[in-house]
Amino acid sequence: MGRSLRTKIMTGVVALLLLFATALAITLYMVKDSDDEVTGITEYHLPILTKLNSLDVVTYEIELIAHRLMDETKPSQKRVEEIYARSQKCLREIDLIFQETKHLSEAGSKDERNDVEDRLEMARMVGEIDSLKSEVDRFCQAALLPVELMRQGKSAEARAAIGELQKYEYLDPIIPPSVRDRTS
Repeated sequence: MGRSLRTKIMTGVVALLLLFATALAITLYMVKDSDDEVTGITEYHLPILTKLNSLDVVTYEIELIAHRLMDETKPSQKRVEEIYARSQKCLREIDLIFQETKHLSEAGSKDERNDVEDRLEMARMVGEIDSLKSEVDRFCQAALLPVELMRQGKSAEARAAIGELQKYEYLDPIIPPSVRDRTS
């Protein structure tokens, strides 16, 4: 004889429960994957982006320091020393930014929660950070040379050295040179 009505209903209910359990398992897997992606963004991508943006601000400040010192007609030795101290503080900030950014990139490349594509991108970023650091270090040397020359009392050489900063405009693709000239 056929199955009873209760058995037929229970079979349908069990089938629906299995379907819902499968859907729930897939949803939980996708939520975990999304959660891992968001965690990677908040732990690595956003802090790296923030630090690199602050790098732009600090390097711009170093350039501004040099230009402002050159714009002063006859700065006192005390003023030159204050500017020199501030420029050295900026250099320390830049080194710290690069250390932290490189550390975050290395950690992100090893974090299992990040998908393979993100880990590879983070690993590539370590090399790009090293390359950028060498360029920024050269820029900082050129930007601080006028300050150092003014500190030694060589204002004519300092004025000549300030012109060398034009060679580093390629490091600043966001702000056109004409805008930078107007703001300094």
